[in-house]
Amino acid sequence: MVYVLFRLTGRVERVAMWAAIAMTAIELFQLTGVPADMLRSRYLVVRAGARLLGTEFSGFDLLAYAVGIGCIAVMDRGGSRRGAGERERRRV
Repeated sequence: MVYVLFRLTGRVERVAMWAAIAMTAIELFQLTGVPADMLRSRYLVVRAGARLLGTEFSGFDLLAYAVGIGCIAVMDRGGSRRGAGERERRRV
């Protein structure tokens, strides 16, 4: 989801990098304990935000983000090249 949001604004190479930075920042933010405190809030919207951010740091999550972002970037790059080739053939 983060990749798609960044993809709306940039090229594939930069999108993968910014998505990885954002996901790493979110995962590291979990180390502060703020999301865990948010989970104990009496307000539903704050608790929902805590669930979206996650409340526990995991190195495995960082690995999973890297693999997922890499796979999506490869598929996105392949689709972009195919689309560029089709556009070029239509011009001729």
